[in-house]
Amino acid sequence: MTTTSKATLSAPPINISYLKSMPDFSNESLTSAVKWAKTNNINITQTYEYSDIIEEQNIIYQNVKAGTTLSKIKDLTLVVSDGADPNKEIVLKDMQGLTIDEVLDEIEKVYLNNVKIVYEDSEEKEDSLIKQSKIGTVARSDEITFTFSRGTSTKNEVKLPDFANMTKLRATAYLEKYKINYEFNDDYSTTVKKGNVIKQSIEKNKVIKVGSDKLTLTISKGKKIIVPDLKNMSLEDILNWVSKNKLKLEIEQSNDDTIKRGKIISTSVNKSDVLEERSKIKITISKGSIKMKNFDNLDDFKKWAEKNKINYQIEYESNNDIENGKIIRFSHKNNDVIKNNDTITVTVSTGKETTIPNFVGLTKANIQKKCNSLEISCTFQYANSKEKKDIAIRQSLSSGSKVAVNTSISITLSNGKATTTNNSKSNTNNSNNNKSNNNQNNNNNNQSNNNSGNNNNNNNTPSPTPEPSCTPSAITLNRSLNNIFSNPEGYQNVYNQLSSYFNSINVKVAISGDSSSGKAPGSFISGIGPGSTVYTCCPNNCKTYSITIAK
Repeated sequence: MTTTSKATLSAPPINISYLKSMPDFSNESLTSAVKWAKTNNINITQTYEYSDIIEEQNIIYQNVKAGTTLSKIKDLTLVVSDGADPNKEIVLKDMQGLTIDEVLDEIEKVYLNNVKIVYEDSEEKEDSLIKQSKIGTVARSDEITFTFSRGTSTKNEVKLPDFANMTKLRATAYLEKYKINYEFNDDYSTTVKKGNVIKQSIEKNKVIKVGSDKLTLTISKGKKIIVPDLKNMSLEDILNWVSKNKLKLEIEQSNDDTIKRGKIISTSVNKSDVLEERSKIKITISKGSIKMKNFDNLDDFKKWAEKNKINYQIEYESNNDIENGKIIRFSHKNNDVIKNNDTITVTVSTGKETTIPNFVGLTKANIQKKCNSLEISCTFQYANSKEKKDIAIRQSLSSGSKVAVNTSISITLSNGKATTTNNSKSNTNNSNNNKSNNNQNNNNNNQSNNNSGNNNNNNNTPSPTPEPSCTPSAITLNRSLNNIFSNPEGYQNVYNQLSSYFNSINVKVAISGDSSSGKAPGSFISGIGPGSTVYTCCPNNCKTYSITIAK
């Protein structure tokens, strides 16, 4: 008998994530979406938007299309309804002639929230609207007064209704109609909706005298919400608690090398704090530790650091082997754990370094050749001097200075014009004075001659060398300034770079910081910039230019 054996083939494991897909959470509760996200290891964040259609705390829409394969989803953003926009503009119809109940129904329907109800004696039908302060386009928060007819009859006594659970607006309408003396206070309630009446100081069905007896109505602030110990709760439990208590939750995720992934780092409220409905709380959840990565360019590193809220600073140094703008090194090695308070220092090359020579005494042509060979930017200005024309008499950067290539330096050249004084007129005047003295002092010839000699000696004293005049030179700001602004590395860093740059080209500038712009610190806001024409400083002619940068 022959036995035939059959080989058993095992099926490859099935990746179950390929069989699952994204549900449609439209108009579903936030709690159900969070529960699903936790089960499927999806990072979830939510934002809030006003909606007249979707009930408060329900989901308006999601950023991942329903039906998307689960394996393609890592993060999910949900937009949650924050109820009706209290400031939205609407078109309010003319409701004159409608009854009080019809008007109140319309007010609630269009979500007006700053309404004043007034009654006045009138021959118009009782409880009909006789005046409306605004019609047409209005904001829901605009103050709008509706005036109703009280009719012609007058009552001295009124039997009180049961105000319990009545809205504050409807209760006000009744009190105004019957001229009842009233006041409101508020209190928490676990059973009465926020904004509705909890209780009244005078019981229902009791008859009161109009204008004398005072009625107090207590309005609900909603449930008194006592904050639990959120730090020891799971995200799912927190979201359930938030939804149940009609609160708003903002979730932020942050790396933390001391708190495990998914655990709470911090909360905006503390245990036992008391909140009201619609209060907003914020929690920060740990994404765990983060490790240093390799980066080839500065922009990629900055985007990564800013996305992960990692502190960093940028330093610059010259390097003959690494071109300008390229990364030389990081303070952290690849795969190093970045601790909570760490600051990563990235050192960026300013390119090759060169040494400033002594240009004084050289001709303009020779200076330009040296500038070209050293790859520095030389600008020229002229001043009066006894030196020959086009000979350098001073420079803005001292010889021996170490600078990066493309650095700007200002060279002052002689214009060949030395200022002299005219002594001939002085000599003539002194000579005339001597003659006059001689005529008046004939008996003292020797003394007159001595005086004449003294005057002649004074006339022969050389005049002091005048201070050379200076003519400001026009400079068009070049790409060196553009490079500073193209990669702002914090206010102080940019401030220092700008100061150094303008000192190098002998231009005076006042740099100020603006902390209200919302731009990244160090970003250009206003003032002179790349392409602007400025003038160099002279001793008695130095214009101050201004630059404002974000702080």
